[in-house]
Amino acid sequence: PRSTLFPYTTLFRSERSGITRWDFRDLPETLTLTGAGGETWVAYPGLRVCGESLSLHLYRDREKARAGHRDGLVRLFSLCLAREVKALRRQVTLSGPAAEAARYFGGARAFEARLHESVLNDLFRREIRTREAFEARLAEVPARMAEAAARKREAAVEILTAYHGCRAEIFRLENASRSNAGVIRFLSGLRDALADLVPEHFLDLYEGDRLSHLKRYIQGIAIRARRAVENFERDQARASLLRVHADRLAELLTSLTPASSDEKRAAVEAYYWMIEEYKVSLFAQELKTPIRISPKRLEEKYGEALRMV
Repeated sequence: PRSTLFPYTTLFRSERSGITRWDFRDLPETLTLTGAGGETWVAYPGLRVCGESLSLHLYRDREKARAGHRDGLVRLFSLCLAREVKALRRQVTLSGPAAEAARYFGGARAFEARLHESVLNDLFRREIRTREAFEARLAEVPARMAEAAARKREAAVEILTAYHGCRAEIFRLENASRSNAGVIRFLSGLRDALADLVPEHFLDLYEGDRLSHLKRYIQGIAIRARRAVENFERDQARASLLRVHADRLAELLTSLTPASSDEKRAAVEAYYWMIEEYKVSLFAQELKTPIRISPKRLEEKYGEALRMV
């Protein structure tokens, strides 16, 4: 095919690999290609990581192009700042209790690798399509890398510590409640809820603002576990207020399809996090919530998400 944007025809005639710096033209978001029979279609140019190689590529799908190009930018920045990126590894190492707590997430070394990658993503995973913007970012970021790594490491260590403390509390309560099968099942469910909230890849899953709340949600689970063992009936009475929203969330998640709008996805996610805040208000009020939360507000958010397509 030939491109209606002639200067890019030779650039993408065959995929160019082995890229180590931005020595190519600025990249448009789309290219209109014309086949031999006059048919046209849209392609999406961008960088692509393939193993150890970095190349220019024409994608057929917009979202895959966006994600692939951003991954490629992380690789390209890392190649251009190889010395700084290597030094960054030393700034995200774990020791003492934090390294011990990382055993729930594949061990300290594996967690450090994910933490390192997460910092790079925070710094470099951008929508940059011009050489000028790339070089501006290249000049700006090195001075901020150490600070960014320190902040991310601090947030990660707080979450690891809270997670370890919550697991230890649940284990202690299980040992103290061996004769009560209902409580044991309940505590096992809380452990599963904790694992769902903080999966092994949580650093990739949650952005900085959300990470700042994760510690509080984890602490809320530990407080709930302790209070439920003391008064299981009271916990279950409050849990009945939560159940309708958990069921509605499951319904919304099932309804999402590849065709669902970004707005609907955002509304469902907002509903999810409002439910997490509602849990805090029900079971660990002393941790407080940063927003007003009530059954009425949850009803409104559910209705908003339900109406979207």
